[in-house]
Amino acid sequence: MSWLVIFLGRRKQQKWLICRVWRHVLHKGDIVIDATCGNGYDTVAMLKMVADESGHGHVYGMDIQTEALENTSSLLDETVTQKEKELVKLFPICHSRMDEVLPENTAV
Repeated sequence: MSWLVIFLGRRKQQKWLICRVWRHVLHKGDIVIDATCGNGYDTVAMLKMVADESGHGHVYGMDIQTEALENTSSLLDETVTQKEKELVKLFPICHSRMDEVLPENTAV
């Protein structure tokens, strides 16, 4: 078995475990942060967990790579409603500067 197959299998298990933990921690209406958006899969997963019918629950996504934000935005366009997409704010900054874009008194 190649190292790539092992790596990809473990990565899939890690993603499954992370999402399982999120389901016990995140609630409808929460504010969450995706500090490195990448391709947007975590952004969408978190959005589905926190978005509620009344328009509460927000995802703040950030990445220093423009391509990552474009990929995330495209994935959102393909997978969520316009109302859900409005709950996501994407920023082209490093996660070390997240305090510049989060609402005041947001616990991190």
